[in-house]
Parts: sequence; structure tokens; C-alpha cells
Amino acid sequence: MGVFVAPTAWSQAAESTGSVAPVPVAVTAQRGASDTELETQSSPLRGAADADETESYAHWVVVSDLSSVVLGVGALSGAGELGYASAAAYLLGGPTVHAAHGEGGKAALSFLLRLGVPSTSMLVVDALSRSSHCPADDADENDMHCKPIVDRILIAGMIGIVVAMVIDPVILARRRVLRKHAFTIEPNVAWTKTHGWSLGVQGSF
Repeated sequence: MGVFVAPTAWSQAAESTGSVAPVPVAVTAQRGASDTELETQSSPLRGAADADETESYAHWVVVSDLSSVVLGVGALSGAGELGYASAAAYLLGGPTVHAAHGEGGKAALSFLLRLGVPSTSMLVVDALSRSSHCPADDADENDMHCKPIVDRILIAGMIGIVVAMVIDPVILARRRVLRKHAFTIEPNVAWTKTHGWSLGVQGSF
């Protein structure tokens, strides 16, 4: 959309004197103008252009994980059935948040992260701590040599869970979004040797 006003007096005066008036503000290029015409551009009131930005939804993942922690504390206090709910919230809460934001790939990656990190840490600690006095099938869980190994494995699993809870919102809970601006307006002033001065306003919707 463009509206232009061209005062002829300014144009005639410029042509008769042969001087070129300074251009305080310039405009977008005009269609049909010759190559020798002097035109510059300025957009003092123009809105920002569409941009591809990064949006974080980490707070929703954190809320989901906090609910898992609360349920886990309830399970430790005696309500054993809450333990299943806590495990389900931990394994499925984060992936569900990713899927709700249209990130199916990150939902799968979140699930693998939450399952793989604790499991891997427990397997590593078990391999490093295994004693020759502890039965391979852990048949005697009360054995004095086996009990410390079990404790270390459980601690390693808890650490792995915490690590997964940190990695998921900090690294995975982001997506690229296109920000669109509905309206921009651009006043402009220009001078050309052929057409003289022109004033106008143009906008985009």
C-alpha cells in the first residue's frame, strides 16, 4: 500500500538551479525510475520482520518431574501404590510434554534418556562393584558382601534419574517457532532528479 505526493515547485526549482537537495529521509526504490536517480531507504517505524526463534517449554517438563518426585516421597512414606504412579510420571511425563508441543522425535529421545541413563549407571556400578563372594544370581540378598553392592547400585540409579531430569528440560525442551508480525508501517520521503520530491506511507498486513 503506497500513497505519494510530488510537489512540482520543488522539482522545477531543483532542475532550474541544477543543484541536488539533500535527502533527509529516503524511500524504497520506485518502479520505473532511471538508473541515474538518487534514492536511499529508511524505515523508522517499520515493525520487525518475521523471524525464526527458539521457544523453551522446560517449565512444563520440570512440573511433570516434580509431580513424580512428590509421588515418590509419598511411596516412601508407606503408600506403596504411589511408587508405580511415580515411575510412570517419571518415564512418561517428559515425553508427553514433548509430544504435546509437536516434538515427536524429542519425545522418543526423552523416554530413552530417562530409561537409559539410570539403567546404564546401575549396570556400570554393578560390574565395578561385583564381589566374588556375592552369588551371581543374587540369591542371598542378605549376604554381607552383597548388601553394599545393592546399595551402591540403587544410589547409582537415583543419580542417573536426577541427571536425566536435568538434561531433559535444559537441552531437549526447546523448539523453533516462526514469529509473524501482523502489521508494519513505513513512512518515506525521497527525491529524484526526474520526479522531484515525493512523500509516502506504505504498510504491510
